[in-house]
Amino acid sequence: MTGTLILLTLAMPAGLAAHSTLVRSQPPAGATLTTPPGEIILWFNERLERQFHAVTVTDGQGRTIPTQNPHVDRADPTKLTVTVEPLPPGVYLVRWRVLSRDGHVAEGAFSFSIQP
Repeated sequence: MTGTLILLTLAMPAGLAAHSTLVRSQPPAGATLTTPPGEIILWFNERLERQFHAVTVTDGQGRTIPTQNPHVDRADPTKLTVTVEPLPPGVYLVRWRVLSRDGHVAEGAFSFSIQP
């Protein structure tokens, strides 16, 4: 039985075993901005479940920044957007956690900064 399971796993198309991967963001990871963003947008390599996602933003002191209206775009289900309040200069960490349509949970983080 174990041999059959291994053969079935090896025969699966590569995309079926993959997890959601962040392919780009706005602001981009590592970016230094002169204008604070009004929203943070994340694009993934596969469709996301609409109800199961989380995005948190923290400042350089670890304080959580309030976010609003996190949602997966209806026209582009690989796009997750969250609105943020006006951010003062500093360094920010964006953490994300998503559930892709194949049932896999993925998470990650990136930072960006805002100059005065």
